[in-house]
Amino acid sequence: MLRKRISRPTVELDEARELPTDELTPEEQTLRRSRTEVVRNCLDKLAPKERIAVLMFYLDERPLKEIADALGCGLSGAKSRVHRARHRLRAMVMTELGEDVLLGAREAEGKTC
Repeated sequence: MLRKRISRPTVELDEARELPTDELTPEEQTLRRSRTEVVRNCLDKLAPKERIAVLMFYLDERPLKEIADALGCGLSGAKSRVHRARHRLRAMVMTELGEDVLLGAREAEGKTC
């Protein structure tokens, strides 16, 4: 019983109070909602094929071959559409928010099209 007690990790009460939480403050929640709304409005302004390409690539995480089939173009055409749409969307969002934003989880991981 003593051996089990020693091997258990413990945290002091003062340290436990200082541990970061994953919960957002009300201000952060409001900021996130407003940014989301701006991105949605900017997505609506894209051309339909560009919007489809961006949504399939970033939201649905579909491979470029699947996007090419859905758009009725070749693989290089799908790559171009995703690339152009991402840059247009980013420019629109930066204009609306007045700040640089990172679009998509794939970019955050260092993956680009």
